[in-house]
Amino acid sequence: MSTTITAKDVAALRARTGAGMMDCKKALEETGGDVERAVDLLRQKGIARAAKRADRGATEGAHAAEVARLREAAHVLAHASGMLRDRPE
Repeated sequence: MSTTITAKDVAALRARTGAGMMDCKKALEETGGDVERAVDLLRQKGIARAAKRADRGATEGAHAAEVARLREAAHVLAHASGMLRDRPE
């Protein structure tokens, strides 16, 4: 006897664990639709934990934006001081 897994079941598990849709669906299928067991299964597989780590801030993007801003400022300064007068932009 198979248990029907609804989209609402998958959405509820995703909201609770932060895991991906297909991971939640597979966990529910493996546990016969038991949400508590599915949460435990996702934890065992490390999927719920990985999703929590993904929510952390991405500092690489912030650093890249700052470097780009500083490069632009250096370019403007060089241009204003005449260092780039003979160079095309």
